[in-house]
Amino acid sequence: MTAERAGPRPLRPWHYAAAAYTFAVGMAGTTLPTPLYGLYQREIGFSSFTVTVIFATYAVGVIAVLVLAGDLSDLRGRRPVLLLALLLSAASAGCFLAEDGLSWLLAGRLLSGFSAGLLTGTATVAVMELAPPGAARRAGFAATAANMGGLGCGPLLAGVLAEYAPAPLRTPYLAHLALLVLALALALALLGLTLAQTGTARAAGHPGTAAATRIMPLGDSITGSPGCWRALLWRDLMDAGHTDIDFVGTQAPQGCGFPHDGEHEGHGGFLATGIAEQNLLPGWLAATTPDVVLMHLGTNDVWSARTTPAVLDAYTTLIGQMRDANPHMRILVAQIIPMDPANCAACGERVTDLNAAIPGWAAGLTTTDSPITVVDQWTGFSTAADTTDGVHPNDAGTRKIADRWYPAVVDTLTGAV
Repeated sequence: MTAERAGPRPLRPWHYAAAAYTFAVGMAGTTLPTPLYGLYQREIGFSSFTVTVIFATYAVGVIAVLVLAGDLSDLRGRRPVLLLALLLSAASAGCFLAEDGLSWLLAGRLLSGFSAGLLTGTATVAVMELAPPGAARRAGFAATAANMGGLGCGPLLAGVLAEYAPAPLRTPYLAHLALLVLALALALALLGLTLAQTGTARAAGHPGTAAATRIMPLGDSITGSPGCWRALLWRDLMDAGHTDIDFVGTQAPQGCGFPHDGEHEGHGGFLATGIAEQNLLPGWLAATTPDVVLMHLGTNDVWSARTTPAVLDAYTTLIGQMRDANPHMRILVAQIIPMDPANCAACGERVTDLNAAIPGWAAGLTTTDSPITVVDQWTGFSTAADTTDGVHPNDAGTRKIADRWYPAVVDTLTGAV
């Protein structure tokens, strides 16, 4: 393995709190005009139906961005998209300050919709990525609170200032612009230090991001909650010069103590059999278009006493769906880490049986166009030393999982497989 680089400075709780502030301020701007429409009606003289049109204009802006630029932060990085969202919010406030008729209100709401569409997904991920180790749950709460709190505080701020401050149709926007100045400063400074690598690190070494190999980590909570083996693996690959990679998935990253490209498809509590039976994977594949899938699935099946043939049948279904999405999909399947939960005495033997059957199953399905590589995550992994509860990896286990994936992923990237 390569030596770890010095990397960015350690993440602190105030980092994600500052990102949450930025999120909240941006969202507050989207609801700021709500209590002021009565004043606008009296000043400009439009109907109640026109108020509905103004609200609809905002929705059009949000939907347009989500449809046309929903993955922009993955392609360009968090910081540029956050800055753009905040600048659009400021431009929206400028439209309301310059208001000289209905067209200005419509323009302001459209820009506000653009801002919200960019901000919602990007800022949520930014808050999560800025969480230090052990703070992922608090960061998730902070992101939700920032979103909902910002939406609630916008009308409150505007209503109070309109009632008690002079110039009721100007003061709320001036106050919001003042809050945005601090938010922009945080986005430039804090997010520049900690997030610049996340969405754009691969572009730094390989500007043609369109040619990046798209890697989907697929699994359950071992992959996704927080699944920091993904962060370690990504960093190790980057350190080794494999910068033309893009980890993809519909799930946002969680905090692992350093910036990383953390999108994934790790769904806590999910079974391989359930994913296959409910036909969930095709939607995830369509949304992310991976070239490579790293699959560590089966832990919850074993825990739920699904038989080895049933799990392998589910694997077969998932492999078929991967190849339907991409006939040249390269697939890495793990022999899953061992289990010894307190409430499942038989789980250890069930894992052994499943893992023993995986190589033969894979050999029967692998093809030249779409090879299946079996990655042994089981051998040398101790439930006593490498897990927190007999199931979920601790820091030592997380490191082992990343180390086991690494050579197989490198072989896949370099064409050795």
